[in-house]
This record gives sequence, structure tokens and C-alpha cells, in this order.
Amino acid sequence: MGRKERAKMLRQSLNLRILKPETLHDEAGLRLALEQLESVLDLAPVRVRAEGALTEALGQPGALPYLISVVPPKTLNTLAQTALSLFPTTQETWSETCTGWRILTSLIESAMFLPVETLDEHQRTLREMHQLVNTAPNALLALASAQADLDLPLYDPPPASAPADLDLPLYDPPPASAPADLEFSFDMKQTQRERKMARNRQRTPGSALDTDGLSGRSALDELGYAIPTSQAQAEEFAGRILTSCQAVLKRLLHFFRRDVLKDVIRSMYIPVVDSTHELELAEFVADLVLEDSSDALSDIYTDSDTLVDDHSSTTDSEYLDGNKSGSFFYDEGFGPWKLVLSPRARGDLRESERGDAHMYSIWVKKMRELSHGHFSEDNQKRFIDRGFLVPVFEAKMTRDTRLVYQIDLEPDTSTHTMRQVIYIYSFSTHRQVDKRLWNAISHKMEMTRKSERSNKWDHLSCRGRVYQKRCTYRGMQGGYGETIIPPGEWSLDDEEAIAPLKLPERARELNGREQPLSPPISAKRPKQLTIDLDAAQANTSPPRRTGRLGQPTYTASPTPAIDTSMFLVDTRFPVPASTTSYARCLP
Repeated sequence: MGRKERAKMLRQSLNLRILKPETLHDEAGLRLALEQLESVLDLAPVRVRAEGALTEALGQPGALPYLISVVPPKTLNTLAQTALSLFPTTQETWSETCTGWRILTSLIESAMFLPVETLDEHQRTLREMHQLVNTAPNALLALASAQADLDLPLYDPPPASAPADLDLPLYDPPPASAPADLEFSFDMKQTQRERKMARNRQRTPGSALDTDGLSGRSALDELGYAIPTSQAQAEEFAGRILTSCQAVLKRLLHFFRRDVLKDVIRSMYIPVVDSTHELELAEFVADLVLEDSSDALSDIYTDSDTLVDDHSSTTDSEYLDGNKSGSFFYDEGFGPWKLVLSPRARGDLRESERGDAHMYSIWVKKMRELSHGHFSEDNQKRFIDRGFLVPVFEAKMTRDTRLVYQIDLEPDTSTHTMRQVIYIYSFSTHRQVDKRLWNAISHKMEMTRKSERSNKWDHLSCRGRVYQKRCTYRGMQGGYGETIIPPGEWSLDDEEAIAPLKLPERARELNGREQPLSPPISAKRPKQLTIDLDAAQANTSPPRRTGRLGQPTYTASPTPAIDTSMFLVDTRFPVPASTTSYARCLP
């Protein structure tokens, strides 16, 4: 079988039923899953298909120990031989991402955290194996670094024909009469690569272990190995370490076949769902959706968003799938801030978990800091300009990776409150995130508001303004020498008091600003401007006309019968709108 065909077959999904825990609740489902696995492994090439099954089991937590504990002896023999053959035995074939090493690390982690009581002797043995597996990568990297330095000769050895007692000068000393300032030498320009190679040639064999800190040297000391002095010795030490780790893998394959562990492994892999509880939960969710359908904030989240509770799971995939499984897993590492992952962020985390464990741990560490409210300058830097109402932030994780998020709102039915949450958009690099588009949109919105002489509040309803203020609210709380920010909470009873502003009233309010202050003549006049004709006729003197041409002003002679609070207007001369305003006549 060619190399390309083997890689193509490994990339193809086998679609195994045993890797779908929702189909394994009864004995019939388990029997069908085992029969499917046996039929797949009977096809040629057996090793490639077994490797594909093991690789898919590594992508799902708890699947590999369950697979080892329930398969028949014949299938287990095939899987065990494949796993041992995939395990590296030399320094050149070893890497932390190879399939054999990933199988070992997955099994040792599962064995260490099984919720079962064991004897002290067994627990001590598991700790020793776990320590060996965790220390071996640093020791192997240190041996590889020392082996690379041992390949570079520090000096040219003397010829074999030269006698040992013959001392030859390395160079002819200059004559004593030569002046000291006459030195015939040239400073040749070297590139950075040449200078680096020159520094490497001047190192001692053990100095390479100091470049990575004390981790490599201490790892070798912990495993009982000294610093190698030759290339053969370095290869021998690496072979011994990998052989010990392969022996640990054999013991773990026998460990998960114990009968006392089958029920525990099954309960960890297959979730136990009560049918009555599931029905009540479905009815509660349906009622909640009907109640929130009229709420303007009900469309903030989509069904594809994954809600991560403030107490996340102890395993990685449970941490991501806590909302899908309908159960919450608690961990003391996360704080009061809830994290909502977008589909893109969830995909980034899964890809990092499978490909780069070191980067995945950095991302989870940054999420843990944000869940505790550590909004420092590096964790809360504005991602775009200030034109948007709800700001978007970025948190620095490494030199090239950023976590893009914003503060959002989410109703909490358990406490009957509306609380702040952190909505994570993505984990991206500088090349993946292009701020020019967002800055251009922000600048366009700002210029449009300036041209219309409006502010950012003119296009928001009352509920939208409350949403913006709550998203930007920050409560301060000091603790342990640094400032942390707790999430804001508001009672859901206050939501009923926020009446949405109807569109017709808002339209009349905006249209009223552009209309002239004086209504048409046919409009109904206010009560204060009603003309008292009887009082006007009681005075014998006619109205007197004063003022400049084009701006007439009308006054009436004082009389006791006329109320001084009234404005007497002659109906023969309508009042111009430019001189008298109805708004000024109102009390």
C-alpha cells in the first residue's frame, strides 16, 4: 500500500458507532457497535484501519479507555499490537504529536483521574508512571539538543603520524623588533547565520542543556541519567527512556481490562440520562422560549452558541460540550464570569486541542483569567475604534495570537437576573484578523452621524439604550493587590418597567422637529388664544396698529372687562408665524 493511499485512508472517517456514546445505552446498541468494529478491522489493511480507529478514539474524551475495556480479546489484540507498533523507539521517530505517544498520554491521564478507590501501592505505581511520562519529553528534547552539539567538532585532531611528545607551535610569534601597532589583519563581515554557527562551535557539550533553562538537565537527573558525552551514549539514553515508556503503555492496556473498572469507565463515557428529567427539561425549555419570544433581547444568541458555565468541566471536551449534554461540570479554576463561545471559537479550540496541546493550554489559561474578571490592559484592549456602541476587545495571549470578545447580556433563570457574560468571537492571529474593515465601518458610521448632526443615541430605542449601558457597565472590586471586575447583574423584574418606544410616537417626535412652529390657520387654536369678541367690542376705541412695515404688532386698549392674561387678536389680520410662536404662549 502506497504512502498516499495510507494517508488518505487515515483521513477518512470510519463512522464507528462505538465512538457515539448516545447509541450505547443498551446492550443491543453495544453489540451492534462491536460487530461493526470487528467487521471494519477484518478488512485489509488491518493495521491502517486499526490506526484510524485509535486516532478517532483519541479525538473524543473517554473513548479510548472504554474501547479497550469492552472489545473482545481478538479485537483488543489487534488494537494493542497496532498501538505498540506505532510507539516510537528511537530519538528520530519520537515527537509529542505522533499517534503512539498521544495514546500513552491519553491513557495515563485517564488512569490517574479515575474516580475509584485503589490501594496505596497501586496509587504509588500510577504516580510513578505518570511522572515518567510527563518528564520524558523534556529529557528527550535535552538529549536531542546535546546530540546536535556533539555532532560539531570543537577542534581539528592532530595527525596520527605526529609523535605525541613533539610540541609544535600553533603560530610563529612576531619578531620583538616589530612595532605593536602593525597588525596585518582584516575584519571580515559575517552574516547573522555565520555568527550564530561560530557561537555554536564554541560551546561545550553540556552547554546546550542550559539554553532551555533547567528543565532538560533536571529531567535527566530525575530519571537517573547523566549528561551524555558522546553521540552513541545520547542515543542509548533516549532508547532506554522510550523503552520504559513503551512498557508503561503495555501495563496500561492490561490495567483498563480489569472488571472492577468497567462500570466506572462506562459511566464516565456514556452519560446517564433520566427519561423523566429529560421530559421535564424539554417542557421547561419550551415554556422559556415562548415567554422570551417577545423580548427584544431574545435574539442575542443563536442555537449554535455554546454556553460555558462559570464552573467548567474537568476535561477539555466536557468543558466545550457542557451545554449540549444537558449537564454542567464543575471546576474550581473558573470564576463568576460566564463564557459564551461562538461556532468559530469552538472550532478553533477543538483544532488546537487535537493539534497543539501547548497552545491549547495557553488559550484555556487566558479564558480562566477572563472568567475571574482580570481585565488588565493586555486583556481588554479595544479591537476597533470607538464608533461602535458595544465595544469589542482583544486579549493578548502570545506574540501573534489574540482572543477577540465582547461583553454581552444573558438571562439567568436560576437567580432570575440578567447578568453580564463574555462572548468570545475567535482565537486568531494577526494575519487572520484584519482590523481595516472594522475601522472603515466605524469611521463611516461616525462620518454619517456628523453629516446628519445626530449622535449615537438617536437611532436606538429605549431598550437598546439600556442594553448598551448594561454592556458597558463595569463594577469595581479590589482584591489581593490587583483590581478585578465582577459581572453586573440586574433583576428580570426591571425588564418589564422598560417600555419599548413605539415607532409611530418616535416618528412624530422626529417629524415635529422639522415642522414650523406655527400651525396652519385651519388648525384648532389653544384655549389661551381664544378671542373674546364681546370683550373686544366693549371698548369703543378700535385696535391701534403699531410697528414697522412688514412686521405689524397689535395691541388693545386696557379695559376692566378684558382679562389681562388673554391675548386679543383681530381676526382680520392673522398673526405671522415669524413673530409670534404658539410655543411661547403656552404656560
